[in-house]
Amino acid sequence: MAASTYNRRQLSRLFKSCASISHLTQLHSLLYKSGLLHHPLYLRSLLSLSSLPPWRNLSYSLSLLLSSLSQPKSNSLPYLSLSLPLFRAFSSSIHPSYSLSLFTLLHCKYNSFSGYVNDYYIQNSLISMYSLFSDIDSACKVFEEMTVKTTASWNSLMAAYDKIGDAKSAERLYSQMPERNITSWNSLINRFVKAGDLRGARRVFDEMPERDAISWNSLIAGYAQAKKYKSALELARKLFDGMPIKHITCWNAMIVGLAVHGCSDEALELFATIEKEKKQLPNQTTFLGVLIACRNKGLIQEGKRIFNRMIDEYKIIPSIKHYGCMIDFLSRCGLVKEAYNMAKEMPIKANTVLWKTILSACRVHGQVELADSVFKELQEAGPLGEEEFVTMSNVYAEAERWQDVERLRESMVDCGSLKIAGWSQIDSFG
Repeated sequence: MAASTYNRRQLSRLFKSCASISHLTQLHSLLYKSGLLHHPLYLRSLLSLSSLPPWRNLSYSLSLLLSSLSQPKSNSLPYLSLSLPLFRAFSSSIHPSYSLSLFTLLHCKYNSFSGYVNDYYIQNSLISMYSLFSDIDSACKVFEEMTVKTTASWNSLMAAYDKIGDAKSAERLYSQMPERNITSWNSLINRFVKAGDLRGARRVFDEMPERDAISWNSLIAGYAQAKKYKSALELARKLFDGMPIKHITCWNAMIVGLAVHGCSDEALELFATIEKEKKQLPNQTTFLGVLIACRNKGLIQEGKRIFNRMIDEYKIIPSIKHYGCMIDFLSRCGLVKEAYNMAKEMPIKANTVLWKTILSACRVHGQVELADSVFKELQEAGPLGEEEFVTMSNVYAEAERWQDVERLRESMVDCGSLKIAGWSQIDSFG
């Protein structure tokens, strides 16, 4: 099929089927041949896909946008709104200064059109753009010049005030809004949450004519920040149960949240449901939550079984967090030798945190010889601090190996981990 014969629906399907950056560049080539490369609709899709994970390629995105802006017959105004994903991507990248340079360029582009720009979509995008760089004066200027202010316009400026922490101005703007949508209500919830006023946030939440995931997540986050975990979990579970379609990330958030806060049985039940329904495939985060649930419940055999299934059945490679959870679990259960063997045999180099965990377990369970081996691993891993010397000294002391205690004390003095207390003649006279 010739490139020029593709219609909008077919191109939309091609964008949705993109599975890699190479597919995206092929689509780029197709659009170029068809003369549609600089069409705002397709340019927006190219910029969004190339500036966001998992294919983020900011040099490609920037080149694409700048080439579009340089087109002699193009109206530069639509590209102002298209550049927002790229601004955000650069701002969170290792090259945030590029975002500022791009902002300056487009700021100049906009100023060259001032006086006869009257497109509220462009103006809303400009307010968001200025907000991203905390330029509240320019954002206000655009807002005041608008002949048509949509609810999105009010929300954009309100978000700009919230970003710089000017709650008073945001409140004033909110009170002046002729009408509000769900974004307006959500911003008010966030403002109460940031101020630590959970009662106010809950009141707004209850008064909302409709709610979305952001509404629920904002209130859940507020309860979590205030360490009211029970209320946060209850809201989260209510939200989760009401979701018609649950992505694996939703399952993971719920499983980990329940596991971390002591609701191991509920977390394990959710995992069992995932496996029973077979609609979602568990991933690394899922199994980490399940292992935490097993650890907190003391289900060592179940934890081992889950860990092995993750590797053998689901072909998931454990991360340092999975190994850390298992080593901590084995150590708590007195299976210190197993914990040691796992740390030695794991494909990832064990860090000092894992070796300290095992050393502490050696002390609790009286594993003196094993503690010697662990202490050597710690010495090889990096410089020892006072904490490691003290733990090892306590292991020897509890086994009544006083010569080893003295030897270790001398080593501490030699390496500077133990400082001999100073004294003064003045002190000796009281």
